[in-house]
Amino acid sequence: MVATIGEDGLPHVVPVEVLVADDKVYVWTRARSRKVANVARAGVAALTAYKGNDFVLVRGRARVLDATDPSYEQLARGFLRKYDRDETFGNDRLIEILPEKISFRG
Repeated sequence: MVATIGEDGLPHVVPVEVLVADDKVYVWTRARSRKVANVARAGVAALTAYKGNDFVLVRGRARVLDATDPSYEQLARGFLRKYDRDETFGNDRLIEILPEKISFRG
């Protein structure tokens, strides 16, 4: 799940697919998504994932990347490999989270 801050100051939390690369966390999404607008405006995000009783929470500065970013294509291919698919499902933006605080159990 990724959490961003809505225009009203309240959390916006949605399930996402995640890729970790070069000590950063990435979410692949669509340009018109609420999370992209929230990150573009607020510049922060949090992400949590769990398996059984183990979990991780990552919080930090965030930014939106598009296809003009030099790392976009490689990261997009990474998502396709990780999730074993050929289709982007309309995803055309990446949210990059630079971890500033990490909490975990496991």
